[in-house]
Amino acid sequence: MFGGLYLFLAELYAIRHSKRSRLTILAIIVGTFFAEGLSWYDTFIRFASGHLTTNQIPHPAMVAALSFSSSGQGIQMLLTLLLPVFLILISTGRTIERSSASSNYPLYLKAGKLKRALLESEWAQFRIVTLFFLLLYSSDFLIAVALFHGGENFRGLADQPIGSSLLRWELIHPYLTYVGTIIVVSVTFGIFSTVLHVLALNLKRTGLIYLISMVIWLLLFSLPHGVAYFIQPFVGYNWHNRLLAMLSFGSVCGILILIGNLALNCRSRYW
Repeated sequence: MFGGLYLFLAELYAIRHSKRSRLTILAIIVGTFFAEGLSWYDTFIRFASGHLTTNQIPHPAMVAALSFSSSGQGIQMLLTLLLPVFLILISTGRTIERSSASSNYPLYLKAGKLKRALLESEWAQFRIVTLFFLLLYSSDFLIAVALFHGGENFRGLADQPIGSSLLRWELIHPYLTYVGTIIVVSVTFGIFSTVLHVLALNLKRTGLIYLISMVIWLLLFSLPHGVAYFIQPFVGYNWHNRLLAMLSFGSVCGILILIGNLALNCRSRYW
């Protein structure tokens, strides 16, 4: 327990004192809010000047970052597709550097604590990334709510025949839907950061990890039920599509983490 907390706090300290990490985090934040600003500015000016009725004002959930329905959706999509690069720059890069120079895992092995050390380091990585995106997307949504509170426009979705029971539920509970999406997306990014952490411990080569991580991430999007099925609300997929996509993502990442941990345990015999 305390070992996991120590690793968590140590990584936070390292991120805070790393110029590379700080600049990457700043780039993500600025990129996210710049993309939002492209959509918010014009709509809010017309709303504030009284040129829009509540039926014409977009619902806050429709203009928040994860809806990908704003003028800045291209920027937001690019930030999402480049997630592996950002995660490596924020944290995984240090794992590569530390594991390339020297490793503490032989010491953990001698103490009989290798499996525990791996789990604690992975858990710390997961929490840091998940919390960061929870804070980012929650802040974005709160600003959208403050700017467009009372908006009722779902960009015509509510006026069309709806064949998806999931979409009907989302339109009835838009706030709950968006909060749930924030949690799901943040956990998704946290899980993928754990995959990168395990890759870094095994491969120890920065260029190779960039390449493999991007291939895996794009593969997760291109699956028959890919990541795109559950990281965006109000898109018309059914429940089974979303659940199958989550299952596919969890299975692929779980297998990669398991194989990576087994490989580390096998290699530990020769340390």
